[in-house]
Amino acid sequence: MDANKHLTNEFREGVYEFLQYVIGQEKFVEQGEMLRCPCVKCRCKVFKYVDQVGLDLYEEGFMPNYYWWTVHGEELPQFAQVDV
Repeated sequence: MDANKHLTNEFREGVYEFLQYVIGQEKFVEQGEMLRCPCVKCRCKVFKYVDQVGLDLYEEGFMPNYYWWTVHGEELPQFAQVDV
């Protein structure tokens, strides 16, 4: 949120990009065009339609520490192994 308690354009664009990515995934279609809602309230435990998820994210924000969206078809990044 900005100083006036409004959502920043960056956050709005991020939510939009997230939702666009999700609806482009095969898993989204397989799940009846519903997805796990990563908002603070739902914590990826509730399936909702895209519009509902968008509203939740705008009102509640993403759940804490939700950086890797593995339940929406993404893969964890691969890190190089370090020899010690």
